[in-house]
Amino acid sequence: MPGSTRRLLPLVRVSTLASTPRALILVAAIALLLGACTPADPIAAVAAARADYEVQLSGWIARPPEPPPVVETPDPEAPADEAEGDPLDADQEGADPMEVEAVEEADPRTITVLFDLLVLFSGSDPLPGLTVDITHADPSGAEKAVRQHYIEVANLARGSTNQVAIELDGWDLADGDAFSIDVRQVVSDAERSAYREFQEAAAGAG
Repeated sequence: MPGSTRRLLPLVRVSTLASTPRALILVAAIALLLGACTPADPIAAVAAARADYEVQLSGWIARPPEPPPVVETPDPEAPADEAEGDPLDADQEGADPMEVEAVEEADPRTITVLFDLLVLFSGSDPLPGLTVDITHADPSGAEKAVRQHYIEVANLARGSTNQVAIELDGWDLADGDAFSIDVRQVVSDAERSAYREFQEAAAGAG
């Protein structure tokens, strides 16, 4: 109409409104991608991989200690020429024969044990090796000793098993004693120095 004033409504770009959800989705996708590319904590990765292993003790056998070597003591009444052929070495010459026998004799309680293990793996990222806890208990079940031992378990596929034999000495074994094998799922910071896979992960991260 003549003399009237038209009010123009502000223009809204439809393309901007339509692209806003797409922009949000794109930003979220980039954030997820960056998160996936960020290297995981190597210690946490080792702990997660250890959870995919199970180690069973198939059996064990104690190997009796070898008898101490026989040390011949010189006969004080033997002639001098016969005494020259005595088998005692230079370090033992002049020593008390009873002291020499005491040094040579081993502790009869120290036993070597052969363990037969079955390793099962259910994960997707196998470790090169795995530290297991070996618990030694008396007949009542009371704990006598716990040792950590590293075994090679590389190249295990998901769902595969591997038989491992290890031999450890120095056990104070008595009749009725028993052993058990475990893969500890919680290893504190102070205890990780006894677990080789954690040490290697920490060294690689540094």
